[in-house]
Amino acid sequence: MTTKAELDQSIAAMQRNFQTGKASGLKLTYWLQLTGDGGSSWAIDIANGQCNVRNSAPRSADTTIIMSIPNFVLLSQGKLNVQQAYQQKQIQVTGNLQLALKFTELFPAWASQSTPPPQPTPTPQPTPPGQVQPQFMNRSFDEYQPFIYEGRVMQWKEPQYPEMYGAYWDLDIVSVGDSRFHLMDSGTFGLFTQKYFGGGGHDYHTQGTHSQVVTSRYKFDIVFRQTVAAQVGKNYTFRGSLVSFFKGTSTGPDPDKMFLNIGIDPTGGTDFRSGTVIWSGRDGTNNKWCYPKVQAKTTANKVTVFIRLENPEGDVGTTNLNTFHIDDFYLE
Repeated sequence: MTTKAELDQSIAAMQRNFQTGKASGLKLTYWLQLTGDGGSSWAIDIANGQCNVRNSAPRSADTTIIMSIPNFVLLSQGKLNVQQAYQQKQIQVTGNLQLALKFTELFPAWASQSTPPPQPTPTPQPTPPGQVQPQFMNRSFDEYQPFIYEGRVMQWKEPQYPEMYGAYWDLDIVSVGDSRFHLMDSGTFGLFTQKYFGGGGHDYHTQGTHSQVVTSRYKFDIVFRQTVAAQVGKNYTFRGSLVSFFKGTSTGPDPDKMFLNIGIDPTGGTDFRSGTVIWSGRDGTNNKWCYPKVQAKTTANKVTVFIRLENPEGDVGTTNLNTFHIDDFYLE
């Protein structure tokens, strides 16, 4: 159990480790609320490249972060990812989610490393876009990364509805209509539609804990891709589960309005337009799960797989959304 003295020391160390160079131009206040036995509330004021931490509630805050003391300890040790913890409901955020995600950039791990605790077995982390993954990753779309669009971390209407897409996957935007599309995990999307469209809040997926949602009232055409290390001359099969809903789930099937397609490039190329990509076929099935499959024999030591989602319809009205769910993919 963390004592009050240890907690006070950790807060002081956090302030000493504040990254002044990352705070240029920032003027904001965090309200850090630590819950549980010995919990406390801290206002963190940042302005002019300086940081001031005080044991009190602020008059107003740009972002409020609520977490347990054990999770705060993990944060101080660099073992808590704010974005993942938020998605898994280990922490709560109100206000500006983008600023909450920036917290660990301003305050990197600050706990003393003189007597490090035993380290857990590390889990794979997403590599930079375009990198070759050592194996096919995140097949069930249960891990997510923030959707950054035109330089901004996106959210839909409110901070509690952050926009995300599958970790380890790259995203190519082919075209966008009058307004951008939205990316979410199916759990967050269920809660969003419950509030704004009167849905039941259902987390719609076939495997694991979530599916990837892509939705909009307007036209869009996007491609998810992932490049994976492969054996030269080996036959690979790429398959998965996808469903589209034109104007929502309650209108019934309306085929050939939205299209899905999966592909594989046996040369490991990353351009979905390339003639080396073998596609499963443009499928306009609607309101029914589809299970496309495509095969190829590799000619390189890597292979790239693609998921293309096309919504060519225009504005479908303020009460409707055109939505894809993608889930449960295999490369074998």
